[in-house]
Amino acid sequence: MPRFKPVDSDTLDIMKTPCASEISKRNGYVYCEDYLMPGTFINEVEDLDNFEVYDDDIWVSSFPKSGTTWTQEMVSSILNEPESNKSKLAERFPFIDFNFLINKEVRKHKDPEFYEKLMSVVSYENLAQRPRPRYIKTHLAFELLPSKLRHKDSKTKIIYVIRNPRDTCISLYHQKTAHRGFDGTLEQFAELFIKDLVTYGPYWKHVLGYWNQRHRSNILVLTYEEMKKDLPEVLVRVSEFLDKPLTAERINHLCHHLSFDTMKNNPLVNSIALSTWIPSKAQENGTVADAAASAVVSNGQATNNTETDDKKSHASSQLLRSGKVNQWKETINDELKENFEKWEIANLKNTDFPLNYDV
Repeated sequence: MPRFKPVDSDTLDIMKTPCASEISKRNGYVYCEDYLMPGTFINEVEDLDNFEVYDDDIWVSSFPKSGTTWTQEMVSSILNEPESNKSKLAERFPFIDFNFLINKEVRKHKDPEFYEKLMSVVSYENLAQRPRPRYIKTHLAFELLPSKLRHKDSKTKIIYVIRNPRDTCISLYHQKTAHRGFDGTLEQFAELFIKDLVTYGPYWKHVLGYWNQRHRSNILVLTYEEMKKDLPEVLVRVSEFLDKPLTAERINHLCHHLSFDTMKNNPLVNSIALSTWIPSKAQENGTVADAAASAVVSNGQATNNTETDDKKSHASSQLLRSGKVNQWKETINDELKENFEKWEIANLKNTDFPLNYDV
């Protein structure tokens, strides 16, 4: 079983002001195998560790905001004709982490309808009963995956996608501020990111945990940057990994389907079909996890009272925001760039990870 230790008071003091909403909604934070996780994770870790995994499962994992949605839709579209995907990506590719990213006891009593609908998609019991092959999304570090999935003899396929940390930080900042999970500046958030004080961090421990397993036959590591640079080549690699070879015609078709503009305008994909929101108790003063979860259980019907509110909801609920590579060059100042450089050098010393910003 994974090991827990408390987050010390000095660390919580650093996080307290800008992250007050998330801290209160997630029963604080704990370290599990040295990863910063919500306090709600304590109650779920045994079920997660013992979760039944099958050889024909396909898991997509990443550090948050690293290209997970893009990779999920790629996998789903390679294995099934995109035109046949009539349900929301969140239903086709459930996010198992919702089991600990929301506070189940609070949600069960405050919003039972929401809770029941969400659990009908992501609970361990319902995931166990899904038709096979199952597609499952997670942001869990490799060390926190179900024990059978981590086993050296596992045949279950895992695709892990990496995005450069500076763009990841910026994208995660925009997501957190949009959903009231963070109340501060980009510079303040980047300081927390570099100090490994964001959920699922440390970033480099997370990335290297999967990177060091890349030689296993059941694990494929991709980067967001190579997907942007040469999507056809990535499609070939992924299709071969999934034992589903593609024709040149199909690759061309998928390149269009998976282009940023197409994905962003696809209500079944973008932000877990969050093109519209439902007001819910989960949304009031909610974190990104509560808000995204409310979208999973919605029917995609706008219920906001004004056109202005509709536009705000739509803008803030976008999982796909800019899709740019190296957006940090236009965003961060010289001091922050220097801090990132020092942090990267310190964490990549004595590793073979090829961090490259020249894309």
